[in-house]
Amino acid sequence: MSPRTLISFSVLLAIGGFIGGRALSSQSAALLQASPLNRFPAPSAYSPVGREVNVAPGESRDVIIAELNSEEVTSEAGKRMLSRRIKDSLLANATPEELEAVIRNKNSIRSDQVRMFAFQRLAELDPKRAADLWADASEFNGSDALTLSKSLAGWAEKDPEAFAAWTLSQPPEVQQRGKYALLDLAKQSPERFAVIAPALAETPAAKFAAQGAILGMKNQDKNNGDKAFAYAQSLPAGPCRDGALAAMLTWPEARPEEKPEILAALSRMDSDEARGLGDKLGKIAGALPAGAARESAFTAALRDEAGKDAAAAAKRLEGLSGSPDYAAAVRGFVEKTATKDPSAAADWALTIPAASSQQRSSTLEKVASTWFKANPDAARAWVENAALSDTEYFQLTGRNRNR
Repeated sequence: MSPRTLISFSVLLAIGGFIGGRALSSQSAALLQASPLNRFPAPSAYSPVGREVNVAPGESRDVIIAELNSEEVTSEAGKRMLSRRIKDSLLANATPEELEAVIRNKNSIRSDQVRMFAFQRLAELDPKRAADLWADASEFNGSDALTLSKSLAGWAEKDPEAFAAWTLSQPPEVQQRGKYALLDLAKQSPERFAVIAPALAETPAAKFAAQGAILGMKNQDKNNGDKAFAYAQSLPAGPCRDGALAAMLTWPEARPEEKPEILAALSRMDSDEARGLGDKLGKIAGALPAGAARESAFTAALRDEAGKDAAAAAKRLEGLSGSPDYAAAVRGFVEKTATKDPSAAADWALTIPAASSQQRSSTLEKVASTWFKANPDAARAWVENAALSDTEYFQLTGRNRNR
């Protein structure tokens, strides 16, 4: 795009900030007619971008100009709306080269929203060009990069093989950022994701997308777990298949003890990921194997029960006393009750055995911090008199205990 074209384009995009009357509207119309971008056809009927910005298929510049000059358009809101339609129409009719120039020329436009629209339109016209531009993280801030990756999902669905080839050509950090495009594909069309899964099985995004495919199948037919389980097993062995199998645990009436493949996949997850999954599995906590997922599930289960009926939850805790699950369960109970009854929550926290040091430490810290915010004097008095070890006392106060 020549410097002169960029200048004209920038002037057009700024029209909305300067429209103030019919005379200025006429000036805007003249600029629009003179613009080199006026030669491009209107967006096609199927263009989601065209629908989003209300640029009707086949809408001509004459129609917009006539409305801009109309005596009926007298309000400032009406003028701003027409000005926006001019901008959006220009972008919707621009070539891929011009759209890229607009996106890269950050100083020539006044709105990040315009750049987002330009990228979405570019992703429709030339998805590989858009993907290459998106891969350059310097062009977008972090949140925009994640949002824009979803714009590439249309390419992944229309041409999964081309999308897979492009993904494999990128460094790991770009592959990781692209997981949302792959996720959208997997959720909307698990079958299409399965086609390219073998090629992408070792990429950072494959497991994430495989989990999304199982979620998509659950949303479509939550009563057909056997089909989803067979689908998960059909994916490439390794993280991709393990991710899909582990996601089966979130299905209604999940019975992991009946599916050793699911339990095996769960055992291969790293601790942080297992805890994240376990937080959603409170209803089947007792059916999970020992480990991070089971601990997290018992914490979630008692947190949920305490929110519904604290007395019933306390009774269940008594039944778990002495079991390996007790510490995690108490932690969940305390997390929910500390704001309502910090004194009782503190008593429960102190029942966690010293052998479960990590659970005890985090639970005591939760009680102390919550109580201190509500009643600092009461919290200090408790800390001074509670049966805490010297290490725990230091952890909660930041100083050694005076004896």
